[in-house]
Amino acid sequence: MPIAILWDDTHQTTLRYDISGQWNWPEMDQAMETIYTHMDASEHARIDAIIHFRGGVNVPPDAIMRIRQLQARSHPKAGLTVMVGLNPFVKALVGTLRSAYSATTGRTVDFEYADTLVRARQLIASDRQRRM
Repeated sequence: MPIAILWDDTHQTTLRYDISGQWNWPEMDQAMETIYTHMDASEHARIDAIIHFRGGVNVPPDAIMRIRQLQARSHPKAGLTVMVGLNPFVKALVGTLRSAYSATTGRTVDFEYADTLVRARQLIASDRQRRM
């Protein structure tokens, strides 16, 4: 399966989504159900996420509409999301969608970008310290 969902830490406070190869929206919908199940079952009030694009980013058609839908369904426990492995074009696309979402809903989406998993973990740790 091109989308694997797993806990990134032993305390189960960070979920990692490993995305590789071609994937489609039904697979993403199934992954989101798994993510929500993990978040619902967690005893923690905040669950951060690392979206790790392995081997490049292949975005299916209708990305703008679908990403807006995913943002609108944000889980109440969702913390910071760090995306690893995005190229500049996809970063710009995500930035535009984040701005449009904030402008239309008045809600912000906490996203950061990192070049490595190590850096993603550092960003999450810093954000947790800052918000304490």
